[in-house]
Amino acid sequence: MLMAVDRRKKMLKNLRLTSYETFENVCQQLGIVYTFPPEYYRRVTRRWAAKKALCIKVFNEVKQKRLAEKRKLLDESSPKETSVLKEGTPV
Repeated sequence: MLMAVDRRKKMLKNLRLTSYETFENVCQQLGIVYTFPPEYYRRVTRRWAAKKALCIKVFNEVKQKRLAEKRKLLDESSPKETSVLKEGTPV
């Protein structure tokens, strides 16, 4: 069965490259939703999965830290602006 599916994929790919209108018609008649294959195949290993998880964790921590710094800067700048506006001097 897998061999038949692979053969169908190859035929559809060839048909898509040669005659796109016919390809769309065949997909519509068979009820096939064609999805493009991924550009890059990578075998998932435990080491790679752990490294990716670590990178995502570090990215999220850095993002949280930067967000906290922005909030801190906004909190520090807002009292100054309100005090200047209360005194009546132009900003």
